[in-house]
Amino acid sequence: MNDVIELRELRCSAVVGVLAEERERAQPLVFDLELVRPFEEAALNDDIAETTNYADVLSLTCRTATEGRYLLLETLAYRVAYEVLALDEEIASVTVSVRKVRPRWWRTSPRSACAAPSFAPSAPRVSIFGFEHR
Repeated sequence: MNDVIELRELRCSAVVGVLAEERERAQPLVFDLELVRPFEEAALNDDIAETTNYADVLSLTCRTATEGRYLLLETLAYRVAYEVLALDEEIASVTVSVRKVRPRWWRTSPRSACAAPSFAPSAPRVSIFGFEHR
């Protein structure tokens, strides 16, 4: 039986995007991760050595984001998933979701660009589901 560890709302800033203004400076991102792995022994024995250390996953996620300069959110999500799986062989699969909090183009897009008067562009979000060890 595998259990799920959910890590939500991890925030860090990184360079990601294809527009010139997105390449100039880091943008705020939010990550959600789900790690599928057994943690019954850790829970029964209150032993961190029997599970994945959340602090390590969060540090790895931010380091992967900030050390790269990505064009695509898809690439960033894939790289985070790959690194998380490499961190702990007990992780059977990982789901990574990343979104831009306030993309640069969002603040400058004219509302008239859309016929609907209530138009409010949403920030891009990418999810990599069920990325598993191979």
